[in-house]
Amino acid sequence: MFRKLELSSIWKSLIDRRLPWQLVTILGVSLGVTGLVVGTKHLGWWEMGELAAYDRSVRWRSPIPPDPRLLIVAITEEDLDRLKVWPLPDRTIAQIIQKLTDRKAKLIGLDVFRANPVEPGHAKLVEIWKKNDLIIPGCHHRNLKNPGIAGPPGIPPEQLGFVDLVVDRDSIVRRALLFMSRDPKSPCTSETSLSLQLAQEYLFRQHNLGGSFDSKDRFQLGPAHFHRLSGTDGGYQDAEQGGYQILLDYRRRRDAKTQKVSSAVAPIVSISDLLNDRVDPKLIKDRIVLIGSTASTLKDEFLTPYSAGAAADATMPGVMVHAQITSQILGAVLDKQPLWWFIPDWAEGFWVGGWCLMGSFLAWYIRHPVRLFAVTSGAAMLLVGGYAIAFANYGWLPLVSPLVGLVTSSVGVLGLTSYRTQQQQQEMANLAREQERAIAELKLLLSQTAPPATAAATQASPLLLPATEALETTMALGTDGDALTVLDRANATVKQDQTPSLDRVVGAMPPNYLLDGRYQAESTLGAGGFGVTYLARDTKLPGKPQCVIKQLVPARRDANFVNLARRLFNTEAEILSKLGHHPQIPHLFAYFEHQQEFYLVQEFIDGTPLDRELEGATKPWSEERVLDLLRQLLPVLGFIHSNYAIHRDLKPGNIIRDRTRGKLVVIDFGAVKEIQPQVPDERQMTIAIGTRGYTPPEQFSGQPNYSSDIYALGTIAIEALTNTHPRYLPVDESTGNLIWQDRATVSPTLAKVLNKMVAYHFRDRYQSATAVLMDLP
Repeated sequence: MFRKLELSSIWKSLIDRRLPWQLVTILGVSLGVTGLVVGTKHLGWWEMGELAAYDRSVRWRSPIPPDPRLLIVAITEEDLDRLKVWPLPDRTIAQIIQKLTDRKAKLIGLDVFRANPVEPGHAKLVEIWKKNDLIIPGCHHRNLKNPGIAGPPGIPPEQLGFVDLVVDRDSIVRRALLFMSRDPKSPCTSETSLSLQLAQEYLFRQHNLGGSFDSKDRFQLGPAHFHRLSGTDGGYQDAEQGGYQILLDYRRRRDAKTQKVSSAVAPIVSISDLLNDRVDPKLIKDRIVLIGSTASTLKDEFLTPYSAGAAADATMPGVMVHAQITSQILGAVLDKQPLWWFIPDWAEGFWVGGWCLMGSFLAWYIRHPVRLFAVTSGAAMLLVGGYAIAFANYGWLPLVSPLVGLVTSSVGVLGLTSYRTQQQQQEMANLAREQERAIAELKLLLSQTAPPATAAATQASPLLLPATEALETTMALGTDGDALTVLDRANATVKQDQTPSLDRVVGAMPPNYLLDGRYQAESTLGAGGFGVTYLARDTKLPGKPQCVIKQLVPARRDANFVNLARRLFNTEAEILSKLGHHPQIPHLFAYFEHQQEFYLVQEFIDGTPLDRELEGATKPWSEERVLDLLRQLLPVLGFIHSNYAIHRDLKPGNIIRDRTRGKLVVIDFGAVKEIQPQVPDERQMTIAIGTRGYTPPEQFSGQPNYSSDIYALGTIAIEALTNTHPRYLPVDESTGNLIWQDRATVSPTLAKVLNKMVAYHFRDRYQSATAVLMDLP
């Protein structure tokens, strides 16, 4: 019969010590959720959420001073009431333009359509247009809802600007349209927007700067390159891509006198104030003046990111939107105002995937739902903070999709981990029940008289050494001669003269012999009635890494006993292989049976048993050192107990301080000792399972429970504080409890905890390692 663990490769086990299914779960869920989120993003699931986040971020931006290069001349409701006519007569338009030119306006943008004459005053208006090249009238292209509106008759296309705006699915204007191809059927002949026409003319006249397209087909105006918005930039997904679009940079302004905040980026005056000379000429001189309606009855209004804010900003007149775009272009060219940037689609995939991976890792690492909620909320705040920092620096990163990925992957890993944990606990519970049944049956057999032939075979076994030599050569088990078990590990600090060579151990594997065709013994680390422990190398792995091979010999050779021993051995090995995923429990690489003897292959860790530290101490340990011991070992016991397992033989000799990590490692679980002959020690009598001094009363009667391990750990802590083996401590005859405080310097809080840990009656003890940890000072 031959059995190996699924991860029998030592090298792979060392690399993946705690990561087999956990790593698969983290990466699998992360990749799966990333694919799901990115896929649904391409279906447009998260676009509305991304746009809502964008709008809120726009509203949170700090107000700026009004743009000193712009002025808005508004046709207000009061103007309409006073004039009592719409559209405005050409004479009124001519008067407005004349007033502006007289006050030396640099350019005039007309967001009032004049495709047909509106008498009186048409002739006067045509005369002004012919003499004045400062005026850029607007026109509207043809679309599904609008047949289009032409510019004024006689105005060449290069002097026109279209006033079309791009409206998103939720009817909000977030994009600016700079260029668009002319539809031959459209009455509007301009391919350049009114805002861009005004900005280009201003820059050319004031700074001799012109616009062109670079080698990457990006529009460049002066030093500024305007990124063409694609259908998937930022939070968009499959957005309408007609024409040359950019993301509109909305800014509110704060009035210097009143300190009121307005969504208008420039000062606003009414046509009545202008015509009645109530406008300061300084507001007009050398400025771009945009003329348009702000009257709500004319319905030239649009929803903007500000629309969800104050009621006063529910809509924005079209002329004010054009002013925002013009100001953005001028700011980018003259003020070096940053333009919006975005990450490409492949980088968005990594961005979303990174947050999915974070959610998966947090769920795997934390696992507790309440703490996970708190930490995931913190991670979400970190994500929002990163988004806000990027937004403040004109970067629009996806927010909703990575947030969905973070939460979904966290929930997914938590669910899978909980499900797998339940499965493992059920498996461990079944193994524990099988272990108890096997132990009970073995005890029954051991209580019977062994057959003569078996006894003779046992006596003649070449693996047995005299008890004195066995005591001298035991390693990580300590010096009590206990039988070696599954989690037992050798101590590399043993002196050479304490370690018998292969030729000194009768029946040991000969030099160069390969057990299972791969493990070559280098030396023996321990030998006794239980068998032999070897320091070996795995010859089939690169570098031939060291490992420990333990040979276990059943106490009897009759068929019934061997079959029961095999059941217990296999059950115990399965339990320990699962427990070995804890970093402070040794990993079991392989286990198998050969000629009715059982072999274990374990990792080799350089370390010192705790019993040697205690024996070498010249004075009691300090309370701080004992607390460190408890805080290191109690979580290990908690892990063991949560998997329905009991150590059964916790003592200093079964605790090793790993030299590499400095951590205490728990070894030598006790159940498998039932299959082995017991070798007594005058100093520490080993009972059926457990060691006198560290074993609680209920375990003597074969009824160990979780508090039995807590009792053993408490006696170890008391031994360290008193520098006295617990077997030599006096006992209160009335209660059965240890009397030890007179030998130690310890705080009342810790003394109370230790007394409860080592209470004689197990019902009076702590029932969980977690409860002990909570009470530690």
